[in-house]
Amino acid sequence: MENIKIGFKKLSLLFLLVLFYSLANADDPTKREQELLNYLQSPRLSEKEMITTWYNLAQVYIGFKPAEARIYIQKLLDYDQVQAKQYGRISLAGITLTEGQYDSTEVLLTEAREQFLSYFPTDTKMGSAIYNQSGHLETVRNFPETAIKYYLEALKYSDQTNDYAQMCAICTNISYLYGKVGAEKTVKLNYAYKALEFAEKSKDPWALEQAYSTLGNTLQEADSTEEALIYQLKGLELSRQMKSEQKECFAALNIGSNYLQLEKWNEAENYFMQALDLALKNNMKRPETYILSCLADVYRGMKKYEQSERYVQEALEKRDALSESEQLDIYLAAINLSVIRGDYSTFEKQFDAYLEQLDKVHNLAIHEKMVELETQYETEKKEKQIAELSHNQRMILLIGIIGLLTLTAVVMALFFRIRLIKSRKKLTEQRVVQLEQEQQLIATKAVLDGETTERSRLARDLHDGLGGMLSAVKFNLHDMKQGRTLESADVARFDKAMDMLDASINELRRVAHNMMPESLSRYGLKTALADFCTSMSNIHFHYFGNEARLYRSLEIMLYRTVLELVNNAVKHAAAENIHVQIVQESDRISLNVQDDGKGFDSQAENSGTGLKNIRNRVESFNGSFEIYSKPGAGTEITAEFRLQYEQL
Repeated sequence: MENIKIGFKKLSLLFLLVLFYSLANADDPTKREQELLNYLQSPRLSEKEMITTWYNLAQVYIGFKPAEARIYIQKLLDYDQVQAKQYGRISLAGITLTEGQYDSTEVLLTEAREQFLSYFPTDTKMGSAIYNQSGHLETVRNFPETAIKYYLEALKYSDQTNDYAQMCAICTNISYLYGKVGAEKTVKLNYAYKALEFAEKSKDPWALEQAYSTLGNTLQEADSTEEALIYQLKGLELSRQMKSEQKECFAALNIGSNYLQLEKWNEAENYFMQALDLALKNNMKRPETYILSCLADVYRGMKKYEQSERYVQEALEKRDALSESEQLDIYLAAINLSVIRGDYSTFEKQFDAYLEQLDKVHNLAIHEKMVELETQYETEKKEKQIAELSHNQRMILLIGIIGLLTLTAVVMALFFRIRLIKSRKKLTEQRVVQLEQEQQLIATKAVLDGETTERSRLARDLHDGLGGMLSAVKFNLHDMKQGRTLESADVARFDKAMDMLDASINELRRVAHNMMPESLSRYGLKTALADFCTSMSNIHFHYFGNEARLYRSLEIMLYRTVLELVNNAVKHAAAENIHVQIVQESDRISLNVQDDGKGFDSQAENSGTGLKNIRNRVESFNGSFEIYSKPGAGTEITAEFRLQYEQL
């Protein structure tokens, strides 16, 4: 059941990833297409009317005939007129975003926003479309803070003209985004029902289809699967009536995810296959990759492991169509399959690949946030320079008119203004550094939480799944031996096999225990560390102070830190004696690990990525981390945390 939940979580990311295009009277795209083509043949068509008609045709074709859409988009981009090129950028950004070409989409939307602010600031419909698409891009690239900023800006523009269809689209996006950052179900459902209310007011079938799909998926996440299915089927029917194969693809995928959650394998397979055919037909690379991963989950549930393996491998080959964070779901599907099949050599490779991808997501998030902050800072600096230049020009004019007295006053004003600008610049730089540090801590904390969840789940799967299977094999072999006479050589081989099986069971339990010991969650940090330290003869454990329980995440971080430091001492320092000491007081807790190993130069920059990762984890909990070591003199590492919150 745990594996199914993982698959469903993956599918819940999909239901808002197709761009929504608000089209007036677009309930029959064939009819709308003919109307626009006829209008395009009008003999006295003005330039503005021709450009608008090209744009409307592109919007109709995007969800109907993508190849035709590109023809009219190219007409807009090639036409030497500002508004035509702007419409071309907006339309092309919708196609590149759906196809997973995020770099191209970013270039198009950045230029579209700049052109909008320069030439079309009063065109509220255009502004809403651009910022809504910008929110989509930031959503799929896993930057929710920036995404919500764009969505709220889009909602502001659409609210000025009561564009209910667009307001519906934006509310569905906000509902999805709140779900992605872990908001309560009531908050997500509130925006989903708002989206349906706006869709009904608009009487636009495209808006209704999106509202049905959004509400269905949100209810599905809230475990109201039967009610969810009603809205999802309504959305599928509407997408077919509108002859939009892209929307039909996502609607079928959402229904398949519902049946997957209900473990109705045959129904889930049917709808996923429908969605896959439509994705392949319309060159929808991103949903195609998701669907392949979902089918792997379905066939794993059916116990058709060969088919599941085939779809996992195909999804891995096409994983570049997804964002870095979304690729984690494919690795999870591969890990689940290898655990169930007992293929632990493959499991080890996939788990390492998953951790590597997790680090990549972490580093990408920090890098993108830094780029965003730097861009924001440079923009503010340029605006100040422009304002200052304008001010100086006015001062020169006043100097010529008023005379020497005014010149003296202006010089004084400029002197104090320069001091103020320097002060503000210094404050801005300090704020940028602070935001960068906060973002790094948040990202590190998110990675630790994800790693802890995966370790807990995998430990349960190893202990309860494979451990139980190995124990059952042992009992069956023992029963087979009863009442049978074996040759002495066979007895020796049988006993050796039983010994190897016992060793395998013990090793499996040791691995599962090290990943997430049960004693840590039940009895706390002291008991778990005592169990670990007594398992090795050269580790001496000391615990002083009170034994009040800490936050679960802090306990897990301290436990994993001790394990990694001890492992470093044994593996790299060749230490013979290791001392682990915990001191817990009412307002602080400190950790000290000391060994008599060969030591190293702690001042060197390349002291090891492992210690750097430990330092990042400690700092993500606002802790201090110190290393004292010299070659040949052993190593002492201390970490200290202030307990600012109520203990559990």
